[in-house]
Amino acid sequence: MRARHLIATLMLIAGAPADASFDEPWFNPPGGDWVPDQGVVASIKAELDANSDALAKYVDPTRPPAKYWFQYQGKGSGPNRTVVLLGFLYPISTGADLTLFDVAIPEACVISATYLPDKGKLTDLMLNGIKCPARI
Repeated sequence: MRARHLIATLMLIAGAPADASFDEPWFNPPGGDWVPDQGVVASIKAELDANSDALAKYVDPTRPPAKYWFQYQGKGSGPNRTVVLLGFLYPISTGADLTLFDVAIPEACVISATYLPDKGKLTDLMLNGIKCPARI
């Protein structure tokens, strides 16, 4: 029980949501048009896991799999609502909980996609960058 409280405390200090897995924190920085609820976030995670094969064509097979952390942000309104999804290699960048890191650096390994809540699916799922490892 003490260990669980310690992990939860460390995650809060690090800025990770309390319900995120320790290995793969997810952040929802302010600034979106709407805030996806935990049901939407759970659906995004499930879709990402279900579509991991779609990322395989972008992976450098000579690199061992690595940990990624994620940011998401609700965009649009009404029937045009989407969720922007970005995944970055560890370590977690300072300010991940405060600013959406949507500026692309060509060499950086970034998983990107758009989630369509009305359809319950990811679109434009890709891994950008040079010699990127697969996601653990």
